[in-house]
Amino acid sequence: MTKTYNRTLALAAGAVATLGMLPVATVANAAPLVGEAVAFPETGTYIADVPGADGTMTMAIAVDGDDVVVFATNGVDDEAYFSGTEQGGSIDLISTNDDRLTAAFDGTAVNGTLTTNDVAQSFAAPAVSVPAGMYTAELGDTRASWVVRTDQSIVGTQGMMSRTENELSIDRQLQPAPSMTYGTWNVDMNGTPMTAVPVTGDTTL
Repeated sequence: MTKTYNRTLALAAGAVATLGMLPVATVANAAPLVGEAVAFPETGTYIADVPGADGTMTMAIAVDGDDVVVFATNGVDDEAYFSGTEQGGSIDLISTNDDRLTAAFDGTAVNGTLTTNDVAQSFAAPAVSVPAGMYTAELGDTRASWVVRTDQSIVGTQGMMSRTENELSIDRQLQPAPSMTYGTWNVDMNGTPMTAVPVTGDTTL
């Protein structure tokens, strides 16, 4: 019994010694676990088409430092705006209309769940390069916002800016956003020529 016990102790000590000699880089450079959030780059934009029962919501996520702005639209009569901060690559935001976005960055894409109108849909939003991204223009109480995809297609909605929490879409008079010219971002809003501006993570909407 004593010999067996001593042999077990010797094997355990050898294993510990071997682990102690492993280079630190072996642990530090290990790939993140599946679903584990990793830190965002300092700035970035991510786009996804999120299919749902009532059509597709196209969503853009803009990150600037810890600040995050998100816009999702079906291009017809529904939209959601989110703003807040990310923590360690994780996002958990609620809009003024009680829509919710939960997501995590995995190093290449933002993966998560978008909940609008009490319907939750999963998504994967890869990083995109400018000029793809989110654009907006305001005229009086009216705001139009667009998502510009990497294939240069554009989708957006226009409506009255929310003044109260849980304001219904019908109260905001949501409708398809006016056509915006790719590259110049020129748009005619209710007869007034405008130029939409890009939205970054620290933009206030």
